Amino acid sequence: MIQGGLFEDSNYIFRVYYRKKGKPTGKRSNKTYANTYADVLYDFLLKELCKKVHGHDWWNNVLNDEDIICHKENNVSAFYSVILKDGNKVICEYDVEMEVIGCRKNILNNPNISPIRRVEQ
Repeated sequence: MIQGGLFEDSNYIFRVYYRKKGKPTGKRSNKTYANTYADVLYDFLLKELCKKVHGHDWWNNVLNDEDIICHKENNVSAFYSVILKDGNKVICEYDVEMEVIGCRKNILNNPNISPIRRVEQ
């Protein structure tokens, strides 16, 4: 299922896999459009995970920077852990894998655009 309209000018199609840590058979996946892994994580996935765990998508009220751990990130894939807590008590932890599976625009001749490029303007 493609989650459309994340960004009108997004360049990449990402497949996002996530599962609760310790449950290898509970893997879920979605596809979405975005420009960076951070876009996918902060504008798509964290809303979904917080809604599942906390009943709302206010991830910015329940997650701190140390609750989102980047294990690996390159032009093809990224691996994260997301720890959801209630105060100091860990409710659950998710393993997240993202991969670029295609691009919507022709970007072959533009070396400055990649999924890990951060827009700093």
